[in-house]
Amino acid sequence: MTLSSKRASSAKRTLPYFSFVLVCSAVIAGCSTGGPSSNGADLGSATETYKVAFVTGGVNLLGYQSMRCAAEAEAKNLNLSLSWQGTPSVEASEEMKILDGAVARNPDAIALVPWDSTAFVAPIRSLMNGGTPVITVDGSLADKVDTANVRTDNLEAGRAAARALADQLDGRGAVGILTAAPGNQVQNLRWQGFKDVLESEFPSITALPVQYVGADNAKATSVASSMLAGNPDLAAFYSTESAGSNGAAAAIRSLGRADVLNIGWDSTPETIELLKSGEIDGLVAQNFPEEGRLMIQTVNTALREPDKEIPYDIYPPVEYLTRDNVDDPKLRDFIYTPQC
Repeated sequence: MTLSSKRASSAKRTLPYFSFVLVCSAVIAGCSTGGPSSNGADLGSATETYKVAFVTGGVNLLGYQSMRCAAEAEAKNLNLSLSWQGTPSVEASEEMKILDGAVARNPDAIALVPWDSTAFVAPIRSLMNGGTPVITVDGSLADKVDTANVRTDNLEAGRAAARALADQLDGRGAVGILTAAPGNQVQNLRWQGFKDVLESEFPSITALPVQYVGADNAKATSVASSMLAGNPDLAAFYSTESAGSNGAAAAIRSLGRADVLNIGWDSTPETIELLKSGEIDGLVAQNFPEEGRLMIQTVNTALREPDKEIPYDIYPPVEYLTRDNVDDPKLRDFIYTPQC
């Protein structure tokens, strides 16, 4: 199945539809459904109710709202009392304040989205040493001091995106990479996997220096415009988060470069609209509801079966959304929505 061209009058090359479910850790059975324990209903039948605190930065992001709906339903099913707290900021110092407040209420376990891979190592190590299991989600720590890590395999997804894009570029051209901030391990893995594949497997494709645009659409637009103006052979943009894709779309539109491909991450309402209109050509989309369910199942196992071995790496499935498949009801969980 192929993606129709962006506009009937454009010379844009078309990006093929591809779908992939990333391979889980070798010791986990049933990545997207079983989690660390496939008999969660049995574990949930215990009479004791455990308190679980979820903490994140960027709490208002739609992906986390999708995750919350599924996590709260799973927690209820497994007899867990889940509290959900966070800060709109993605600064580690602000998130640390939220974590400190959650810890002060003595939860039995913590689920944390670590927006900085190094800043949270020491407090998580302290919690673990004190007997409080900590599951990290949608991000990872520089040191594996947590109980388990539930997240998209960002490195492998970046590699898959690079191979699909390279096929459409006929093995040549330049690609602009837009990402968030240097300290964000999730974003780093997404562009590192992408860039590594281009350099090792497609040496005739030039990966331009990575540009950091934060979560700022306006900054992404400005940076993408400069890249287009300064690189006449620029054939595509690859963005690791929605602001990059939005900014690239605006720059391509403004400069009349409909031949330039635009692929990225995150299926927000804005990026989905741009996908349907042809200004984004493909989106790597995470399954946040499934990520929430796996997070809660992992916490539940850690609390109710403390002697059971839990696989450290737990990877939810990933989909690649195009105009051909975006309305498929089977892919509903891959589109971020604030409604449960």
